[in-house]
Amino acid sequence: MNKESKNLKDTLTCIIKDVLDNWVTIVCFAVAVALWAEIISSILFVPQYTSSTTFVLFNQGNYNGAYGNTNKTSQVVKSFRSVLNSQVFKKKIAETLDMEAFQGNINMSVVNGTNLITLSVTSNSSDTSFRELRSIIENHSIVSSQVLGDVVLNVFEQPSFPISPSNSSGIARNRLVGLVAGFILAVLFIVIQSSYRDTVRSREDFPGKLETELLETIHHEKKYKNIKSFLKGKKKVMLITEPSMSFDFVETIKKINTKILRNNDKLNNKVFLITSSAPGEGKTVIASNMALALSQRGKRVLLIEGDSRKAELIRLFNGNPVLGMVKDNYYHNYMNDIQKVSGTRLYILGNLEDTGTEEQYASNSFRELMDNARKEFDYIIIDGSCVEGRADVIETAKYADAIIMVVKQNYRTVERINEAVDVLSFYGNGVIGCVFNDKTQLGMINSPFGYGYGYGYGYGYGHYGYGHYGYGRYSGHYGRYEKIEEEE
Repeated sequence: MNKESKNLKDTLTCIIKDVLDNWVTIVCFAVAVALWAEIISSILFVPQYTSSTTFVLFNQGNYNGAYGNTNKTSQVVKSFRSVLNSQVFKKKIAETLDMEAFQGNINMSVVNGTNLITLSVTSNSSDTSFRELRSIIENHSIVSSQVLGDVVLNVFEQPSFPISPSNSSGIARNRLVGLVAGFILAVLFIVIQSSYRDTVRSREDFPGKLETELLETIHHEKKYKNIKSFLKGKKKVMLITEPSMSFDFVETIKKINTKILRNNDKLNNKVFLITSSAPGEGKTVIASNMALALSQRGKRVLLIEGDSRKAELIRLFNGNPVLGMVKDNYYHNYMNDIQKVSGTRLYILGNLEDTGTEEQYASNSFRELMDNARKEFDYIIIDGSCVEGRADVIETAKYADAIIMVVKQNYRTVERINEAVDVLSFYGNGVIGCVFNDKTQLGMINSPFGYGYGYGYGYGYGHYGYGHYGYGRYSGHYGRYEKIEEEE
């Protein structure tokens, strides 16, 4: 498949995904248009009421004289209709009813194959239609004798009083048309908007659009293990130690680390900041799994939560709920809050709460932590905040030897991503590359378990838990904990 075909396929995938992601908006807009169509139809609708009666046509002195003579019946009806619709006759009817003018419309028709004639009056009022029809019945003989000659009209059926409108409001039809039209317009708007958004949709976009290189591509990972977990709303843990994670995801994380280790033979980078241009691009998942993968290769790794407004790492790894950074630990020794993941050489330092204080990363205590950590650990991974509107990343970028950006497919515009790269290059040592995250393929869109991840994933660290205790023994899902000094 050539480059153009790949780009076209990825673009089509992103457009379809945008439509599916916005299905709530599409439905709401379609319903809104349907409701407006119903309201407008109700306002514009003018009900018409029809009162009708039936005459029988026959020759004077011979009841059956005109029966079956369809030609003669049609001629009589034509002549009589002209008389009834004349201004003279209508004025006469209006005078008898004390009305300024005749308000209804008179219609006549012949019942096929008979000498029966249907006469009806339609107007905006049921009472008006009924009164005008009765007046016509009572006064038609004034002119009929002069027009019809020896043909006589007798009332066969008394006029009916109209209760409901005789015309259709069209509200139900207009509501359905509005629903369909609103749905089509909403989909069309999203398709056009998605088509013209300058985002990163494929691997081929990196060389020409972004001011940094591509490290690896991580494809979409299902959020649920199976239908049962989907129905229960229980999302799986996005860690490479989970058996439910795909082989492709695990291998891609290992490839990223392999590139880092290979480059470090020359550069000797130790502290890596994982960030993104905006929240929701999956940087915590990438940072956590990179740290896990490095520890699996025998490296002593420290994973730090670099976002003061987030408290994810301790919950993600089922960490000790009383160890971690808090709001008032500006002068605290952070080394005491580091926790070790049992069965690995991975250590975590997370927030216990949403501190919201960016100053903690600029404090002397944090600076001392980084200085000591560089001596104690082989690698330090900082799960940083996003660049957009945050000061945390500026402070943590100063400690990083290298910065890796997570770029989610079709998520942020190229302009915003490049602005983030410029910020990181100004305050830090520059972005060494990007991880193209959550790349969706056409076959993944119809997944019954949802797609993509950024945040909102489940928590728990499977069967690993935390080794022997050093800060006391805890029951429940938190497991047991051990001091940082202990090694396996």
